[in-house]
Amino acid sequence: PLKVNLKGLDLKTGKWADFPVTIHQSKSRLNQMKQAVLAFVENSRRLDIPEGISVNEVYLTAQGGAVVDVSTQGLQAGSMGFYEELLFIRGLIETLTKNFAEVKQIKLLVNGLDAPTLAGHYALGTSEAAAPLPQAANSIEDDHGNQ
Repeated sequence: PLKVNLKGLDLKTGKWADFPVTIHQSKSRLNQMKQAVLAFVENSRRLDIPEGISVNEVYLTAQGGAVVDVSTQGLQAGSMGFYEELLFIRGLIETLTKNFAEVKQIKLLVNGLDAPTLAGHYALGTSEAAAPLPQAANSIEDDHGNQ
């Protein structure tokens, strides 16, 4: 077993927190990354993210870029607004960059394609969406104001 921390919002405090999970030890870092992404998606209820997103594939480039391809086909219409997209995207970025030092940036594909958003609200491909959270930021309100 290998411990990794999923990054999500602690509903009691409203601050970003680590949620430890156990994945299988593997000689392949890519396999470990895939397991971490799957654990992140499988723990959606615990992380306050709507259920219905699934993982198609995870890739790692030689330059340290992780490519995560997700499917939104199981997502209920209207279940994911700006806030939920923010939690999913920021949580996924933090989960990968905090557990795997070789991941320098993350590209999110939706249903195998470049997409402007995950579910119509939060712009993908922006530098803000890809940047890790600063160490001092503890809540969504600290980073993004009351939205």
